[in-house]
Amino acid sequence: DHAALYALLLGAVGERPLGIQAGQVAAVARWAHSAEGGKAVTVVAVGPRSSTIALVAAALEREAIGSVDVREPFTSLKQIVEKNYTVEEMPELFCQGLLEYFDIKDIAALIAPRLVHGL
Repeated sequence: DHAALYALLLGAVGERPLGIQAGQVAAVARWAHSAEGGKAVTVVAVGPRSSTIALVAAALEREAIGSVDVREPFTSLKQIVEKNYTVEEMPELFCQGLLEYFDIKDIAALIAPRLVHGL
């Protein structure tokens, strides 16, 4: 598994795996939004990694994503440190500087007034 090395490589050139993955989710949401005749979609994510990705995608994609349903999310990015996760376990959540400015509740607030279920 080279996910951690890939994350480090992306970081070295100024990219963030979290941003890339959130962009991919947003792109799929735009496609589904278009395919459904302009109806906003609900993004469902299970687990802390995909839940964080879904929240960031919804914060970025205001039109296509109508709501987010997260299951088993982190309630705070501080849990990464508290539970001693490594970059090998959760490479996209090791996003340099993110926690300095945003935590899960701050990202969820960017989604308002759209609904976020599960937080």
